[in-house]
Amino acid sequence: MSVWDQVDDLLGRYDSSVSIQAGSGYAWSGELRLTLANPEAAPSRSITLYSVGKIDPEEVASALLEDAAAWLAESDQEPLPVPDWMLETAGEA
Repeated sequence: MSVWDQVDDLLGRYDSSVSIQAGSGYAWSGELRLTLANPEAAPSRSITLYSVGKIDPEEVASALLEDAAAWLAESDQEPLPVPDWMLETAGEA
């Protein structure tokens, strides 16, 4: 599975966003945000992971995925699933 397929899979499972952009010169950077489960009677929270100084966007995406996998494995927090309104339904074009 390509790194872009893995990013797409993560975005399809969790309420999340990813941003990858070119910086100065050839340095690429990015961020990955995962919305965390709402604690009882508290505002929602999120974790944002950053990666900077990579030579191409695929390296940035790969580093973000590795960091997210490590965080998910060690954390007791659960990211929220992708909201229903964001999912495509069979009847929509």
